[in-house]
Amino acid sequence: MSDFDTSDFDRGMKKSVAKTVKGARNGMLQALLQLDNDVDNIEPKVPLDEGTLRANTGLYVDGKLASEPQALPVGHNDATQQPPQELPSAGEEGKTVSVGIGGAAMQGSIVGVYAMFTKYAARHHEVPANFKRSGAGNKFLEAKLFGRGKTYFQIIADAIKKELKG
Repeated sequence: MSDFDTSDFDRGMKKSVAKTVKGARNGMLQALLQLDNDVDNIEPKVPLDEGTLRANTGLYVDGKLASEPQALPVGHNDATQQPPQELPSAGEEGKTVSVGIGGAAMQGSIVGVYAMFTKYAARHHEVPANFKRSGAGNKFLEAKLFGRGKTYFQIIADAIKKELKG
């Protein structure tokens, strides 16, 4: 009986897995950046286009700050604090609104989180109100995940494909 040498296969698999993880992390950030754009441009929009609600946002991949929100028009970035470098665990009621892409955090999973850190973020997300901004409404984050979830997952898949090809 002869031995079957799988060392080349094993090295190739490890390399492919590493590229897949790198592509998935890059894709997760790109998906979160698209979500950040969609919150501003697709109804229901984030209720406030200026002030602290929109400006105190962090985009997290695997619990680490991956990007601050995109640059806002002059006069709209009134951030009173920088987002924390690490995603805080569930904070006080009503202080954080966050949504995730990637399902439950399981070993080996890659999770992206879009978080807003203000006292009134959860209230504006959950409670219907008469918002002054045209096209604004509650569930401005959740509606994007339900309505455009396939788009976000496709962004991640495309990033993985690109990494594997390169």
